[in-house]
Amino acid sequence: MRQPSSPLPLIALMGPTASGKSAMAVDLAKKFNGVIISADSRQVYRGMTVATAKISKVQMQGVRHYMIDVVSPDDEFNVALFQQKVYAILRRIAKHNETAKKPVIPFLVGGTGLYVRAITDDYRLSVARPDQKLRDALETMPLAKLAQRLLRLDRDTRVDLRNRRRVIRAIEKHEASESPASSTARPPIRTLKLGIEVPLPILEQRIAQRIAGLSIPKLVRETKSLTRRYDLSSNPMTALYYRLVQDYIDGKVSLDQLQERLARMDRQYAKRQLTWLKKEPNLHWITSSREAANLIRNFLVQ
Repeated sequence: MRQPSSPLPLIALMGPTASGKSAMAVDLAKKFNGVIISADSRQVYRGMTVATAKISKVQMQGVRHYMIDVVSPDDEFNVALFQQKVYAILRRIAKHNETAKKPVIPFLVGGTGLYVRAITDDYRLSVARPDQKLRDALETMPLAKLAQRLLRLDRDTRVDLRNRRRVIRAIEKHEASESPASSTARPPIRTLKLGIEVPLPILEQRIAQRIAGLSIPKLVRETKSLTRRYDLSSNPMTALYYRLVQDYIDGKVSLDQLQERLARMDRQYAKRQLTWLKKEPNLHWITSSREAANLIRNFLVQ
């Protein structure tokens, strides 16, 4: 009789923005034959690179990364879909490890606490299913009728009512029916939670340095490209980030004002992340990759 597989060890590495999560995760993954699963609600979107400080191929140092650049900015994406995709990744890793000489260790890395908990705490979530009948019906309607229908559903919609595709997608989001809780169960895992501890003044200094070093021309090009092609309102924080840049493009704020507003927004975001982390159960606070590595070694031999 085949013996049941051992639970897959999962390392959850969390921390606020500018805490050094990405670099530490790469360092640890190289030490432990790991792969990295991003738990960032903004980095899943293609094209949102500069604004989200997305890790580059060079910075990845050959370590495989999942859940980065997986959907277009106007695609429906939420924590339930994230959970579904990550469960599938973890099942593949667990299957691989059954016969591998050297097991792969997944690292769940990010600052979106809800995304992390959806995996570590096995939230029971529902995944919205596309309604093909609804889509077919909408496709036959004139744009004016579609706009009226959307306005009845959402009088304050920010969707461009001249864009047929976006109007249809918005209607679908409002009228979509949800399936029962996903029948795809989480694979057996055991989790070590690590939180990067950085004093708030140092964190704020790093944020200021990152904003000062930000390529504004690249950010402007990214903003123009995305706002021209997509409706970003489904992701409030990202939408706000690009809205600030649009104000700069429109001459409403100076470069100094833009940088200060971006830094202020990141500081507020970091504080919200810290508030979440302080409530995270069974979290081991660490200040260095060495501390993390020691905890991981002990965890893996248990």
